[in-house]
Amino acid sequence: MRVFFDVGANDGTDGIKAIRSGKYDVCYAFEPHPDMVTKIKNETQDLDGKYFLIEKAVSNYDGKTIFKSF
Repeated sequence: MRVFFDVGANDGTDGIKAIRSGKYDVCYAFEPHPDMVTKIKNETQDLDGKYFLIEKAVSNYDGKTIFKSF
């Protein structure tokens, strides 16, 4: 199984392209920003079972912190 990890997925473009290209079997995308999450969900409705969105940030920090969105 070929897995694509999209850490800091933003609008999901990279992970969506990876799955649609057929080069990867599944994508795990990490994106905490609510606006981007909504956009990704709209763009991936037809990728059920291939695109998994995790609504969290990835960091080497263990715990809660303030997330700054630009």
